[in-house]
Amino acid sequence: MRAPLQIGRQSGEAASPAVSSERLINGYLEQTPDGRSPVPVYGTPGLLAFADTFDIRACCTAARRLFVVTGTALCEVFADRSFTELGDIPAGVADMASDGTNVVVTVGGEIYVYDGTDVTPVTDEDAPAASSVEFLNGFYVFTEAGSEQFFISPQGNPGGDFDALDFDSADTSPDKLVRSRRVGRDLLLFGEESVEFWYYSGDSVFPINRYADTPLDVGLAGVRAEARSSETIFWIGSDKTVRRLDGRTGTRISTFAIEDAIKGWSDVSLTIGTAHVWQGHLFIVFRNPDGCIVWDQATQLWHERQSYNSDTWQVAHYAYAFGKHLYGGSKLYELGGYDEDGAVLPFEMVTPWLDNQGERFSVTEVEVRMEAGTGSLTLNPKISLSRTEDGEYFNTPLPRVFGKQGERFRTVKWGPQGQSRGCAFKLRITDPVKRVIYAAYAQVS
Repeated sequence: MRAPLQIGRQSGEAASPAVSSERLINGYLEQTPDGRSPVPVYGTPGLLAFADTFDIRACCTAARRLFVVTGTALCEVFADRSFTELGDIPAGVADMASDGTNVVVTVGGEIYVYDGTDVTPVTDEDAPAASSVEFLNGFYVFTEAGSEQFFISPQGNPGGDFDALDFDSADTSPDKLVRSRRVGRDLLLFGEESVEFWYYSGDSVFPINRYADTPLDVGLAGVRAEARSSETIFWIGSDKTVRRLDGRTGTRISTFAIEDAIKGWSDVSLTIGTAHVWQGHLFIVFRNPDGCIVWDQATQLWHERQSYNSDTWQVAHYAYAFGKHLYGGSKLYELGGYDEDGAVLPFEMVTPWLDNQGERFSVTEVEVRMEAGTGSLTLNPKISLSRTEDGEYFNTPLPRVFGKQGERFRTVKWGPQGQSRGCAFKLRITDPVKRVIYAAYAQVS
């Protein structure tokens, strides 16, 4: 009997691999326009070197300018891939905001301001230790480290004299603020256990006021564990769930499997969230040193990003500038291609379980339908297949070629895969070629 073998659509590995071992690494599902089946899985883009800045710690765009904190300096990067150092920034977790002329960076509780000429620290005693910065209607909004308070800079002059009375408190819930984040004209104040909603009122005494709404009873896991799109904001909550802001509701979009993955990270507070659109898909990326999970708003499915021989993606900080999707890690990269600046970009999927209600069966052949002939005149790319019966241990991968340039009609098949009461298959591609898998079939008896 020839049976459809469901290809891995998402990362949904359960706490027990015997329940579900499904994974999708560096790939995403693409819904067909007319709803036809099969539904293809595409490989995610690679990384192309953009600028030789190093050790990217934060990115910020404003007024078509790109600023990055790299190493121990604030730099401006230009469309011709050159960059210039603007001034020194000390080591530590950096947060930044800009109005296109001024750039403000918080690091280690200190505030640094680039005013178009120099980078200088704010030494005003009325400017408390800052844990984050956001720009709102001419003001820079800072959360005070280890407190419920937030404060603002002088309007249009973040390096000017701070007013000791220009502060307020997010004290509806008794927790400390983690960061602020603007969404439209509203300001969200993320605490360790709650989220409050404020808005710009323009009041001459203090221009930011609280809505009467009840706060959300879930906080933010880390100062950078959030991602803002043009429509809303996404964040990893204090309860290790992933939330999307829908009006005044924090809708849970994570699955149990994704939440198990987050709980497995040694320090969730180190997570960095970003959002970018690729081929019409809005991807929400949460990158942690122990893993990288991605939510696709188009399909509402999760997948993973990994660099070669790593549990996570090598880049973390994102900016859209000069018409390009840029990500920062050891250097500044542009999304594109089929490898990562010359290093292997692995594509991997593990299928859902194939079973026969506990009865033994044999798989005599596996066939994978994919876009063949994507190699070059010399490169004949390979795809490998391996099998597991427990979701943890896979047998030796068996490679098959899927075509040099122009070999469009090649089929990819594997012979007998043995007997079992249940099994799943792993497909893996490491060659730097386009990856598209349409369907898979198993001949079962």
